[in-house]
Amino acid sequence: DDAVDDAEAQQVGGGHLQQLGIIPEPKGGAHTDPAKTCIAVKEVLVRELEALCTQNTRTLLDNRYQKYRSMGVYGG
Repeated sequence: DDAVDDAEAQQVGGGHLQQLGIIPEPKGGAHTDPAKTCIAVKEVLVRELEALCTQNTRTLLDNRYQKYRSMGVYGG
């Protein structure tokens, strides 16, 4: 599946986010408490979007450019 491959390449899978400590997962996994998981995801999204909104466009673009440059070369 192309969407799954793209997400893995961009390192945005649930495992990556959990490893980074960005989104806390309920004990036993997200499936054990979907409501708590949704609340945690919402809190993180709101916090991160608010932080991004404080940056100017040039900084956002420079950061995005550096992120993708650090990923390496894709040979598709």
